[in-house]
Amino acid sequence: MVFLVKSKLYLKHFLCIVAGWIIRIEILFNRSNSLPASPRRILIISCTGLGNTILAMPFVQGLRMLFGATSLDIMVADGASAELLAAANLCHHVHLYPPALRKRLSLFKRLRHNRYDLVLLSFPTFSLLFQLLPWLLRSGRNACHNYQQFLPFFRHYRSLYQAIIVVDEKAHDVEQNLALLKAFVAEAPRFTAYPRLAFTEEHLEFAREFFAANDIQHGVKIAIHPGSKKGTVFKRWPVENYIALAGRLRQHFKAHIIFIIGPDEQDLCETVTKDDFVVLQSNSILSVLAAVKECDIFISNDSGMMHAASLLDIPIFTIWGGTDETRNSASASRVVNIINDQVSCRPCVKFLPDVTCDPDDCRCITGITVDTVFATIQKHTGL
Repeated sequence: MVFLVKSKLYLKHFLCIVAGWIIRIEILFNRSNSLPASPRRILIISCTGLGNTILAMPFVQGLRMLFGATSLDIMVADGASAELLAAANLCHHVHLYPPALRKRLSLFKRLRHNRYDLVLLSFPTFSLLFQLLPWLLRSGRNACHNYQQFLPFFRHYRSLYQAIIVVDEKAHDVEQNLALLKAFVAEAPRFTAYPRLAFTEEHLEFAREFFAANDIQHGVKIAIHPGSKKGTVFKRWPVENYIALAGRLRQHFKAHIIFIIGPDEQDLCETVTKDDFVVLQSNSILSVLAAVKECDIFISNDSGMMHAASLLDIPIFTIWGGTDETRNSASASRVVNIINDQVSCRPCVKFLPDVTCDPDDCRCITGITVDTVFATIQKHTGL
């Protein structure tokens, strides 16, 4: 096993060196080393999940303001991101990165045919494939952040990028993405607000039918998302705690409790329904958000759904584990981050995971009590 891991690492290193030399030779003979002043076709690569795509939205807004009618495309890796970008009207085309190799090659062929003047990598993009993709697409010019401190191989092909932005380890990822605009303007704009989502009548009707079917018409409505991306146990507050919290909230506020269960949380569905709580599910994230925006409170772990809720005007309470709230907290006007400040080793996931604790006992999040979360919600709500 160790031999295979080392062999894979050596092969990756070798390929990066070869790619780097080819890129240097191509630049020497064929390319200038400056970004275009008025690019006609731009591609943004944002394939690290729903939450990170949402955190890049203000940057996309900035590009639209900077270059106006320029054709702007975005490549994402999940359908939820594609749906939100379309509803926010931020780009001309959204390309969905498919799981099958043959379909990926077909997508790359189409993107290469588009002859982009400029390709940008949203932050963070740690994948070697996506970092080398501008070269494979034969794009005119490229810009990204400096990943060398995280990925030593980056130094071999950094000449592929005409603009490389320094990573500010203390900055929120919204500001980190906005910093990419420094490749074109002297000072990056500050974040003000996310774009508004355009809900269709179909999404609104889904919400109305959901509330009617579950006899939820009046009173306090509280949405809870108890999951996170698969494999990120360091983000997940125990589902038993969520159920206990939901019971107390239902009793204290006379509230309707709605559990949101997505594709990554199907294993929690049975546990939640056993306690007679309402479950909200849909293949469309906009249908889910059409229901969530009618709620009075949203409670969750650090997750893509948390960031999706930040696109709505709703109070958000986030329970944090190993990830860094200074980098990844919801960017909304009414956000409360609940943190276990008695654990010195958090955050252990700053840019790349460095989790050393037992997956079944991540004390930074399991140590947060139901009493603490309930008291925090009581303190910060006017219900």
